[in-house]
Amino acid sequence: MVAEARLEEPDSGAICQKLLELLLLYITRHTRQNLLAAPPKKATRECRFVEQYINEHYFEEITLESLSLLAHINKYYLVHAFKAYKGISPISYLTQKRLSEAMHLLETTNYPVTKISGMVGYSSQSYFSQAFRRMTSMSPNQYRKSNEKNAGKQTGNRPAELKSRGLQRILLQPTAFLRLIFADVLSMSTRAGDHHGPVPAYPGTDS
Repeated sequence: MVAEARLEEPDSGAICQKLLELLLLYITRHTRQNLLAAPPKKATRECRFVEQYINEHYFEEITLESLSLLAHINKYYLVHAFKAYKGISPISYLTQKRLSEAMHLLETTNYPVTKISGMVGYSSQSYFSQAFRRMTSMSPNQYRKSNEKNAGKQTGNRPAELKSRGLQRILLQPTAFLRLIFADVLSMSTRAGDHHGPVPAYPGTDS
């Protein structure tokens, strides 16, 4: 399992997960320990605690051993119970949380990748980049550039669209547009006091 993890191939995480499950079955068979000894309600409560702890401390150093000590349950049982609770192991959930926060920072800040990797709990930028690529099929820099391009496509044509819509309104409502111009001229003439007699009303306006 260690050798497989060191390969860091795209499917290494899934393979290691299966190997860990087989190891748990082997331990159960030869030690006669019941991994389901804890009451279901207690297990759910402890899993919720682990989930909340990861959400609030994902940027810190966290291991399966430290989580099991905090939850006061066996680490092998924690893996089994948490997977039943969330569908993935605690460490996989931690990885997803860290990478999700990294994606948010890449989208909303100009922080360098090195800084972001440290902010979400990775001590090694290369390991962060490998984990990020496994999840998104892109490097952090590629993800940032892709997000910038998508944002540009969404907002790049907006000024032209607004101008086009304004022109359409003027063409579709010429009378209202001419009334607006006539009102401005009338206001300027009144203030200047240089008009003689009543100003003729524009056709279609209220007299």
